[in-house]
Amino acid sequence: MKNLINECTSIASKYLSPLLPADATQQPLQAGTSPVKGEAHLWRLTSHLLLSGGFHPAPYKSGLTLKKILSSGKAEALKATVGKSGAGFTIIELLVVLTLIGFVSGIGIFSLVNYGNNQSIEQAAKSVKSIFDEAKFNAVSSVKFETDSSGNSVSCNDNLVSYIVDVVISATQGIPDKMTLTMACESSTILIKTYNLPENLSFAVGTSCDTISYEVVNVSVSAFPVLPCEVIIEGLNQTKTITVDSLGNANIN
Repeated sequence: MKNLINECTSIASKYLSPLLPADATQQPLQAGTSPVKGEAHLWRLTSHLLLSGGFHPAPYKSGLTLKKILSSGKAEALKATVGKSGAGFTIIELLVVLTLIGFVSGIGIFSLVNYGNNQSIEQAAKSVKSIFDEAKFNAVSSVKFETDSSGNSVSCNDNLVSYIVDVVISATQGIPDKMTLTMACESSTILIKTYNLPENLSFAVGTSCDTISYEVVNVSVSAFPVLPCEVIIEGLNQTKTITVDSLGNANIN
């Protein structure tokens, strides 16, 4: 223990000598004695070095120990601080944290569902528009398909007349609304493509496009009842409108 005190005294004298009285380093601290006068300063400095992590000595059987220093009354503030560091959470604090976690999670789930719904109706609108675009392109380019919508071989042996887009609103529960693209020849019509709206989506009652025909011969567009017209998709608490102008161009609004 004497070596420990001497080592602490040496470091205290070296680094903290301005804080000590002149006789502090000349009075060695004996184990089990009470600090007085200059020794009191050395006692506090030595205790500070031990408690602040400056030394990590092994336990000594006689004399000064960390336990005695803590019980000396000189480290009451430190004991209070160490005791507080191990405190847990109260029930109220836990409830507040759990409530905040639930609130944030609810917002995240709602945003995710809303994003998924928006993507679903957005993709449906793009698919509807693509059918109008394809019909116009095929008519302008006089494209003749060799297979129908089922993959069967077909042939338009006579003149190609037009490409026809039909918007079909189902009157039967469980059968989705759909759009069809048909190739019309002089003596026959061939179904080229069918697009079914996804579940929970449908064409609204306000849809005014019924049948639109893209003529091949004079590259004109006709429609029933009349152009311009609209295709309105609704569902999932959202609405998308596709407008077809007098030239047969489709645009998503």
